[in-house]
Amino acid sequence: MLSNRVVATCGMLAWLTASAWAGTIQDPSAQIDPGGGSLPFSGLGTFNPTGDGGTGIIDLYNDTGFLLTSITLSTDIDAGLSYATINATTISLDGIDFSCNDAGSGNPFFLDCGITYNSGTGLLAISFFGVNPYVPPLVPSDLLYKHEGIPPLPSDYTSDPDGTDIGHFSFNFLSLQTNGWTDPATESALFLNDTVPTFAPPAYTDNAAPEPGTSALLAAGLLSLGLLSRRNYFPRSSRS
Repeated sequence: MLSNRVVATCGMLAWLTASAWAGTIQDPSAQIDPGGGSLPFSGLGTFNPTGDGGTGIIDLYNDTGFLLTSITLSTDIDAGLSYATINATTISLDGIDFSCNDAGSGNPFFLDCGITYNSGTGLLAISFFGVNPYVPPLVPSDLLYKHEGIPPLPSDYTSDPDGTDIGHFSFNFLSLQTNGWTDPATESALFLNDTVPTFAPPAYTDNAAPEPGTSALLAAGLLSLGLLSRRNYFPRSSRS
């Protein structure tokens, strides 16, 4: 049986990039992709979306031991901006769109994403959430496009995280079409002190999820108990 528990604040996030397109305000975006890096998810603290070298991407692995079923990233930008909701995955601030990727745009782990903004405080939150029932994968490729959340790194790979693709993911703040986080015009229009904002350690929700081997042992044990009960039941029934 899966037991739910919520863990808030933990460390996390991402980097962004690209040279600025002078004279044009670009649209900031955020998404979660498959990854292969060896940075532990729980070891990240505050960060800005440019990352080392301005790549806009940070590769992580899930070292929590639990299935991650939602992740929320939050930061402070300018307060008092005009705010119009376009849809569940995009908001428009003073004509500049913030966007995040949902399942339809390639997010392999979550079904939904959403962005909210508090004009009174300037708090901007980007959330990834919504999962299908978890089915332990037989091969790493089965993780893609299942929308079951981000699985934990298998315990066999704690000393060698890069030895498996299971449990790896990336935060991607670089859209192929835009570089809004580092564009000077965007910074001037939206961000405090006209600089790229710093994200707080992310909040996340996790579920206890057994590894594939554990699930197999549990299933075998339940089957054995069922057969034993059946075996003991029929002799007593025949004597009555």
